[in-house]
Amino acid sequence: MFHFIEGNRSIDHEDRIEKSIRTSGLLVQPILVNQNMEGIEGQNRYQACKNLGLPIYYVIQDGIGLDEVKSLNSASKNWQTRDYIHSFAAGDKKVDYIYVEQLFKQFPWATQRVINFAIHDFVGGIKGSTIKSGDMKCDEVEYNRAVTVLEYAGQFRKWIDGIGGRKEFYLIAVMFCYLCEEIDNDYLLKKFEKYHKSLSPIS
Repeated sequence: MFHFIEGNRSIDHEDRIEKSIRTSGLLVQPILVNQNMEGIEGQNRYQACKNLGLPIYYVIQDGIGLDEVKSLNSASKNWQTRDYIHSFAAGDKKVDYIYVEQLFKQFPWATQRVINFAIHDFVGGIKGSTIKSGDMKCDEVEYNRAVTVLEYAGQFRKWIDGIGGRKEFYLIAVMFCYLCEEIDNDYLLKKFEKYHKSLSPIS
């Protein structure tokens, strides 16, 4: 009888809730749904109870849709940047957000800062307010360029992982080099493989 609103946060931690219920018999709070039985809040609780064959307790609030979901969760610490990206990509079908979400799926190792640099060529992250307002930009050209840059940077991960420090900055440095026409990227890759142990951790 329950449904999900397309564009709401992804279900990603129902396993932790299941474990909590099994070990402590935690009394699960009711989920919040609208008049169409679409889940507004508590999707992970719902899925955990469903997986365990437990009753689903719920409260109905009429007139709530995706816009109200975003507003309702905007002050919640659990509503993260990627939740907003997913919401605009899946719910509002915003092409720019669809491209960015696809990048996160293709390159799960990449941090938000790394993805941002691959798209926009600068280190500073996109403002949270820009992402939340639906104004983030990533067109097809930027997406395709970002894929190429991230595929190149990904080749360095096996060496960067062993260095220590803020690994995302090593990746950004590699991407910066890749975008410089004066640099032979194949040569850089060979030299990095040979001398990566000489690099020191950075903060």
